[in-house]
Amino acid sequence: MKITTRRWMAIGIAALISVIGAGPALAAGKQAATGVIKVGTNKALGTVTPYVGRVQGIFAKRGVTVEIVDFSDGSTLMEAFASGQLDIAFLGIAPSASWQS
Repeated sequence: MKITTRRWMAIGIAALISVIGAGPALAAGKQAATGVIKVGTNKALGTVTPYVGRVQGIFAKRGVTVEIVDFSDGSTLMEAFASGQLDIAFLGIAPSASWQS
């Protein structure tokens, strides 16, 4: 079975919603404290999910405010995530693998 780009985007949106939905304490706690959930991305093809969710109004429909923070590279994104500057990080496997080594 061939998985199309549209299906991958749907899977990514579902994953992001699951992360937010599976952790209502995170979403409620972060929104109560700051009003925003920060999502970092390095603007790669596989990380379009937060943009699609914002454009389609998926987050707003669920009462979630998402701030998308763009990074020029995966290492900087992972450092921001590890230091607690981001709540969620969207990136490919290569940046996370190289950051770990």
